[in-house]
Amino acid sequence: MILQELLDQVKDIAVAKNIPESDFWFLLSYYLHLSRSEIILSRKRILSDRETEVIFNAFSHLENGEPPQYITGTAYFYGLELKVNPAVLIPRPETERLVELTLGRLKGTERILDIGTGSGAIAIALKHNLPALNVSATEISSSALEIAEMNAERYQAEIHFYLSDCFPSIKQSYDVLISNPPYISKAEFVTLDGRVKDKEPIIALAGGEDGLDFYRKLLSQSSDYLSENGFLALEHSDTQREAIINIGKKEGWTKIESLKDLSDIDRYLFFKR
Repeated sequence: MILQELLDQVKDIAVAKNIPESDFWFLLSYYLHLSRSEIILSRKRILSDRETEVIFNAFSHLENGEPPQYITGTAYFYGLELKVNPAVLIPRPETERLVELTLGRLKGTERILDIGTGSGAIAIALKHNLPALNVSATEISSSALEIAEMNAERYQAEIHFYLSDCFPSIKQSYDVLISNPPYISKAEFVTLDGRVKDKEPIIALAGGEDGLDFYRKLLSQSSDYLSENGFLALEHSDTQREAIINIGKKEGWTKIESLKDLSDIDRYLFFKR
């Protein structure tokens, strides 16, 4: 089969099944080992029977609503290629910005705790870019923790992992606490795209009745784990900024910085005492 013929067929499938264009290109790029522009320039390439079979098989999973990252077992985050499966949340580009903003505030030798690490994306990205950091990470799911440990091993990132819903059982002091916690409210959860709601781990998405349960916990307890002049870095949804700031003020946080993502949407909060 010629690549252009395959492109035409899978595009028809994507339109018929309302498959996001980004998912469509993710699979093609992964299995053809080509960028989107390279695929377009290679339209006359003749595909092997095996390549055609693998791609159509992958698209059958995509038609059933499975995210392309779970189909391939791979997600990309801050220049890293990470192993993922349905036990972990698929890392999002917005969280890359949280890593970038945090790296810009570090000297490079701090003690850091990533809370709710999932695939290990945040912890590994920080350690990979500043190897002298002392990085720890917690995760409530043992299955997710296994994935995080495998990803850390791949990049030879020495990270101390703990099975915990929030803080390690061994009380330690950290210069930075960072988290992209579950923040979907009960009402919002039922409206999520099925590719997210039905395929990604609920425990990494649902944040209680109003989506703020985890923020209340972090903002009430983090002071006990932060060193002097340490800070707490959080990602949140585009509607939660004011509510989280109010929780922080009630808990005694006096220095609060709000920052936007690359789409100019309120997305991150940095708290200091």
